[in-house]
Amino acid sequence: EILKRYGYLRCGSSKRRASSSKHKEGRHGRRCTNEEIRHAIRRYQNTYNMPVTGQLDQATLKLMSESRCGNPDDESRAARFKPMIHPRKRHWRKGHSYQPLARHKRDISSNLIEDHSSNEIFESKTIDVAIYDEDNLDGHSKEDRNLKKPHETTSKRFTSTVDSNVWGQAFPISLAKQSSKKFLPVHELVLGERRVSSEEPLPPGTSVTRRKRWLEKYLKDLESGQLDKRLEHQYKKMKTKRRRRSVSTGVEGQSFTNEVVTWRLIGSAYSNQLTVNTQRAALALAFRMWAEVIPLVFQEDTRSPVDDVDVLIAFGRGEHLNCPNHFDGFGGQLSHAIKMSANAEIHVDDDEYLTVGSDQGTNLVKVAVHEVGHALGLFHTSRNYSIMYAIYSQVIPNNNFELGWEDRKLVQHIYGICEVRFNTVFDWVRRRPDGQLIYNTYFFRDNRYWMYENRYNRTRYGDPLSIMPEWKGIPDNIDGYAHVWTYTEDSAYFFKGHKFWLYNSAEDKVAAGYPKNISSEFKAIPDSDFPNIPGNLDSVFFDKRDGNLYFFKGNLVYAYDVSRGKEGCCLPGYPKHIHKEFPSANKESSLPSHLDAVYYSYTDRSMYFFKGIYYWHNIAFNPLDRRRTNKIKGPWLISSKWYDICDVEV
Repeated sequence: EILKRYGYLRCGSSKRRASSSKHKEGRHGRRCTNEEIRHAIRRYQNTYNMPVTGQLDQATLKLMSESRCGNPDDESRAARFKPMIHPRKRHWRKGHSYQPLARHKRDISSNLIEDHSSNEIFESKTIDVAIYDEDNLDGHSKEDRNLKKPHETTSKRFTSTVDSNVWGQAFPISLAKQSSKKFLPVHELVLGERRVSSEEPLPPGTSVTRRKRWLEKYLKDLESGQLDKRLEHQYKKMKTKRRRRSVSTGVEGQSFTNEVVTWRLIGSAYSNQLTVNTQRAALALAFRMWAEVIPLVFQEDTRSPVDDVDVLIAFGRGEHLNCPNHFDGFGGQLSHAIKMSANAEIHVDDDEYLTVGSDQGTNLVKVAVHEVGHALGLFHTSRNYSIMYAIYSQVIPNNNFELGWEDRKLVQHIYGICEVRFNTVFDWVRRRPDGQLIYNTYFFRDNRYWMYENRYNRTRYGDPLSIMPEWKGIPDNIDGYAHVWTYTEDSAYFFKGHKFWLYNSAEDKVAAGYPKNISSEFKAIPDSDFPNIPGNLDSVFFDKRDGNLYFFKGNLVYAYDVSRGKEGCCLPGYPKHIHKEFPSANKESSLPSHLDAVYYSYTDRSMYFFKGIYYWHNIAFNPLDRRRTNKIKGPWLISSKWYDICDVEV
């Protein structure tokens, strides 16, 4: 029965009926031969990486008895399904039949393999700044450490190509491990983020804490009614986006082509074990985890006609919801997903001991993440570390799990990767209690921010977060950030409109007395014809090569002499046209005006420019070059270098 249910046998039961000694055909068709059964067992054992014996040995029987997803391992053998009958609408739901707008299709495997800028990093024979592996900071002298050339700090993400036809096979785990070794530059001993191995206890502030905080806030907003009010407010915007925007990639298996995918927990099919709000919060988190890595936004929709909702979720027992795939009580089948032409349904067995935020029982979030993966078009995998592994495996923690590298690449192969623009990008340097200096990379967009973990080449799990209250006193839609770091000053500034904010990194909040006016604090040199620094800037950059500030607005660059305090505008020859200040290596690489961000990366020891979904690279940048040699090359897609920076809200 197990072999037939999960797609390994198409014939009926091999047992003879008691009423007949002849090989009659049962209601499932002809009976299976012994060889067919042995062949099915071998296929099952091979799928789950077991010794292939063709016998129902103890290990095979034990695995068959484990709780698992009810979808077949071979989806082509799934039972035919009629959509659920909604209790208030006695007709079957129909799939959509629209034609999505065409979208430029990109080969995800090639885009993620090639780092276009890796061979363009400036190489100098005069640099004597040590670049240390963050895991080898043992107090030895500079001479004892492993010195690296600057061009080695930005290595290619991958060393081999991945055939798009083998995505479901052995995805090289070494690729993910390769990115965990990053050499970080030292600027007065600036260290990278402390590496936390999987064997170490997770410290506060990790994904477990962030996921817990997110669930708690979501529940609080549900119970107060604020979330439903917000959903009501977003409803019109959501409907507009669903009509206008398409994320069609043309890849076979893509379930949804709208940028906004809606879901609903059916009101007549709640679980009897958890509060309704807890169920909604758990499901919202499951959808969000996928939204963090693909260009889809998932929105709970409690208003639209049920036939117009993309994903319906329901709890049931035994024979349920017009579904041919019956649940079997406690244990066994936990849930299943049904993917139709343009819609999907997820059913969860309410006979299971369902929990949220607990190490006990069956974690509803974990089950839902798996089934949402099916709704998105993913199949089961034989990798027990994947969320798409059919068995409810304890290899993946019950209450502390994230989408792994392979899961991300599989779903991105179907839906593509996220392309977003940013208000500003910066490395925030600050001092730890033990005196060491550390930095993290941040991307700001509108009212949200992402922390980028350079050693893993991805954003931090659980991001984006809201700028407020995380960055106390900093407004939304920032124009720029600059860290003025000289022998006499160590100040972090945020700029927006005509004002700027000094940020106290030690206390993690805006300093007292701010904001202040840009025009009153960044003035012209007295008795000169130079202008004050204008407001409404495009970006700001502190150039460690000469220790001066550079303000960008339109097609002009203003150079500000920091050593002159409040009256430092401008250095001789400024303001200067951006093309003269930053000449391009070729005609195609010319910088645009009205940049979004100018960024110095401590990881790469290099300078980048951002506009829209593209970036340019200053390939001549050397942090010790007092002459400030510049040469620009690009553009490249931001997503080809910085991965998985995705919006998660409408």
